[in-house]
Amino acid sequence: MKVIIDGRVLSHELNTGVQCYVREIINAFDKINFKYDLVKPKIFNRYFQQIWEFTVLPYRARCYDILFCPANIAPFWLPERVKLVLTLHSISFIKYRKAYKRSFKVYYEWLVPKALKRADRIITVSVSERKNILNIFPEYENKIDVVRNGVNEIYLDKQRFNEKEKFILYVGSLSPGKNVEHLIKSFLEISSRIPHTLIIAGNRMPIFKEMSLKGPIQKVFFRENIGEKELADLYASADLFVFPSFYESSGLPPLEAMSCGCPVIVSNIPALRERCGDAAIYCDPNSVEDIAEKILLVLQNSALKEQLTKKGIERAKLFRWENSARSMVKIFEGVYGT
Repeated sequence: MKVIIDGRVLSHELNTGVQCYVREIINAFDKINFKYDLVKPKIFNRYFQQIWEFTVLPYRARCYDILFCPANIAPFWLPERVKLVLTLHSISFIKYRKAYKRSFKVYYEWLVPKALKRADRIITVSVSERKNILNIFPEYENKIDVVRNGVNEIYLDKQRFNEKEKFILYVGSLSPGKNVEHLIKSFLEISSRIPHTLIIAGNRMPIFKEMSLKGPIQKVFFRENIGEKELADLYASADLFVFPSFYESSGLPPLEAMSCGCPVIVSNIPALRERCGDAAIYCDPNSVEDIAEKILLVLQNSALKEQLTKKGIERAKLFRWENSARSMVKIFEGVYGT
């Protein structure tokens, strides 16, 4: 069984959840000694990367049994003998349209249905996202599998730091769907009552330069381009991790925080409930007041913090990238055998 992997997104300068997913699953394939070939464009312009995916990649794939496209889209055409396995992470471009530019929505609404139709097997990252996909594309019920994401080993058994500087942490994209604006507003409502600062770890976007916020904005800090080791140290030092996203298909950062022993507050949405179980406190992402109340609830209750820490560490142990990789190999073998 010869497998080729589309590594287009690894040539991007952005570092989003999809890029993380592709890096982690490739590393996991290596750890379980699964043999594959990875191909990616040598150009950094995203427009030309797309052209590469629709022209060069199908040509390169012609001598393989399976093409694995791990980042939502796939070539328009493939030789008929080549099986296609596609990971569709999310249909947020349909479910949460206001978070995306019009050009992106049009592009994905055109490409994703074509990829789903051509795919011999579709992988998504949670049961809740599988339901979302089938609500839009019910005709693919018999070819969608769920393979949950894992947690990077660098975060496992991370020793907690006792920092003099107390802070609340958010990690992730700063797109509107991540709801960082509500997090900042909720923090500013209570900042005079707690000694903490708020650290936002993600690429800063113009929306935050334009935000008109009341309160001590100097207590909010943005950190950009953070490496994995530094990020692990942030998780291990934070008093609390807050992730108030409006929409998620899986959500890696809450599990990363849990694995480092950091208490977690997340949005009360299906994917995060599936991911975090009883190891997190849930908030209403639409309510600045509720987010603020939940932050105070955890910070002012040491017994609750300790309980969340213990439950979070155990919860994170359930998610391993090697297990994800083994599940994918079984899917490849099933496709190859048809």
